[in-house]
Amino acid sequence: MNDFTWDKKNQRYRFANGAAAGQYASRAQVEALTEAYITQSKDKISDLADLLISKAINVSTFETAVANQLKAAHINSYALGKGGVKQLTQRDYGIMGAELKKNINTFVTSLKRSSRVDYRPIKSERGWRCMPMRYTVPKS
Repeated sequence: MNDFTWDKKNQRYRFANGAAAGQYASRAQVEALTEAYITQSKDKISDLADLLISKAINVSTFETAVANQLKAAHINSYALGKGGVKQLTQRDYGIMGAELKKNINTFVTSLKRSSRVDYRPIKSERGWRCMPMRYTVPKS
């Protein structure tokens, strides 16, 4: 697989190695890289769902792992469009943070709608809160 580098002067990706080293990558090649990354992320999330269904991981672990995967996918796809992580500004991170928060909230909301969670109140050092007591995933 060829690696890309960002040509800051021309605002385009170039091949870093291989027979095409130094040549500009086409839009289709950059989109193919993006699609491959998205597919890889979907596969990782699907694997996590399988682990949850088989009870190999608990809900908390699942939610954290999926949130981390969504965060990585979001940052990497955004950075790819900007020429890499080194090109990102504080403004870019602010935009990504707002979008990521919205995406994760949507994920958690849809997860709660598609499953059944029974909560029990518990007392913690921060006060009363609800903890999942039982979590079931509907069978397909």
